[in-house]
Amino acid sequence: MKYFLYYLCLSICLSLSISAPIKPPHLKVGDKVALVQVGYAVSADKVHQAMLRVKAFGLEPVISDDVYQQYLWFAGSDESRAKEVNDAFLNPEIKAVFEISGGYGAMRVLPLIDYAAIQAHPKVVMGYSDDTALLNAIFTKTNLITFYGPMFGLTLPKSSANMMKSILFEGEVANYENIQIIDDSDLIPHEQEITTIQGGHAEGVLVGGNLSIIQSLLATPYIIDDWHGKILFVEDVGEDLYRIDRMLTQLELAGVLDQISGFVFGTCEQCHSKRAAGLSLDDVLAEHFKNRKIPVISGLLFGHQPETYTIPIGTMAKLDADKKVLSLIEPAVLK
Repeated sequence: MKYFLYYLCLSICLSLSISAPIKPPHLKVGDKVALVQVGYAVSADKVHQAMLRVKAFGLEPVISDDVYQQYLWFAGSDESRAKEVNDAFLNPEIKAVFEISGGYGAMRVLPLIDYAAIQAHPKVVMGYSDDTALLNAIFTKTNLITFYGPMFGLTLPKSSANMMKSILFEGEVANYENIQIIDDSDLIPHEQEITTIQGGHAEGVLVGGNLSIIQSLLATPYIIDDWHGKILFVEDVGEDLYRIDRMLTQLELAGVLDQISGFVFGTCEQCHSKRAAGLSLDDVLAEHFKNRKIPVISGLLFGHQPETYTIPIGTMAKLDADKKVLSLIEPAVLK
C-alpha cells in the first residue's frame, strides 16, 4: 500500500511539474541575444537596423551568417532557419532569441525545432505575426512562456520599447489598457480606442497571436488542445471581414470559442468589408459571441502597427471587459 501511495504522489508531482509554465530568466544589460529570421528573406540593412535597436537596450546582438541566405521566399532553407533557433537555445551565452522580421515560413520549421533543448535551456523568445507559429509551438511542446511582441527589424517606438523592457528586464506585472499615442502628425495626442463587445470578468492563461496563424495551427501538434479557461488574444492585418468571420467560424466549429473564458481582439490594420458597406470588425465579433457569456473586448494595442504591447503566451491574466483592461496576474520572467 505504501508503495502505491508513493508512486501515486510521484505521478501527481510529475504531472504538476509538466503542466506548470516555465518562466525564462529576466534580461539584463550586457546580455547576448540572438537575432534570428524564420520567415521571409531580409535585407542586410534590416539586419543592421535590428542590431542597432538591440544595442539601444544595452544588449549585445548575435547573428548567424545564415540570416543572409535566401531559399525560395525564405531566409535560407527550412533546416538552416530551424538551426538558427536551435543553436541559439543550445548556446549558454545567449539569453534571448529575438525575431528580426516576419512574413511567412515559421510553420515550415516546426518539425525541425529541438523542443527538448528549449525546455532544458529556457530563454526569452519573442516575435509576432507569422512567428505566432513558433511561439505557440514552443509553449505547447515545452510549457516555456513566450512573448508576442516587437520585432527588431521594424520600427520600435519608445512606448513599445518601454513596455517590453518593463516586462522582460524588470519582471513587472503589466496592465494593457487605453494609452495616449503622441506623435508628430498632430498637436493633439490621440487615444487607442478599446471597445467592450461583451462585459464581464475572467481569469485564465493567455494564449494567442495572429488569428490566421492560430487558425492554421488547429489540428496540428503545435498548438494547445485544451482551451478550457484560456483567455484568447488575436489580431490580424489586411483581411477582408468575411475572412475574419470565416476564421472565427473555424475556431467555433473546432470548439475553441465554447471553451475559452475570455476573448481579446487587438488591432486589425487594413481590415474592412468589400461586400457589406458599414460592417465593422466589432459587428463580426458581436455576432460570434452574442450567445456566449464571456468577456470580449477589441482594439487593444497589439498587432501590425509600430506601437504594440508585449504579451506573454502562457502567463496567468485577468480580463475586465467593463473597464477595458487586460492585466497580468504574475511576472512572466524569473527575477
